[in-house]
Amino acid sequence: MTTRATVPGTINAGDTVAETDVNNQPGGWCGYVTATSNQTGIGTSVTDLTSLTITYTFPASRRYKITGHLPLIVQNTSNGFVKVQIRDGSNNVVGTIFDTTVYSGERATVHGSTIIAPSSGSATYKLSAFTSANTFDVDAGSTPGDPGPAYLLIEDIGPA
Repeated sequence: MTTRATVPGTINAGDTVAETDVNNQPGGWCGYVTATSNQTGIGTSVTDLTSLTITYTFPASRRYKITGHLPLIVQNTSNGFVKVQIRDGSNNVVGTIFDTTVYSGERATVHGSTIIAPSSGSATYKLSAFTSANTFDVDAGSTPGDPGPAYLLIEDIGPA
């Protein structure tokens, strides 16, 4: 298990803050994209979700959390499992954030994340999805709430 002794806000009066102290803190968000239009007819072939791709240049020796959110999916006419995955630019699966049966006409919200420690350099991450039966739709809107935007977020969570 990895832990740390201090967190932001625990510096005492008279302490000196060194570069290493700052570098050991989480860096926050690195990339964020939204999709505000519906994507229909996602079938049995792996499909990249429209507008949910981020390319970022990663520094060495850091960990990142990649979070995907689809405010509403609707399975069309047939029961089937739906899988939503976070993939890299080479289509390797780095995390599965939804993998369950969705019944005909049923709606679901998808939200999940995975932790990565990529090599330094530019890399692409995206949301992809498919179903085992017929098709499903991703419903996304431009205003928060019903259903709200879909998004992909990459956050620096600290040193590896």
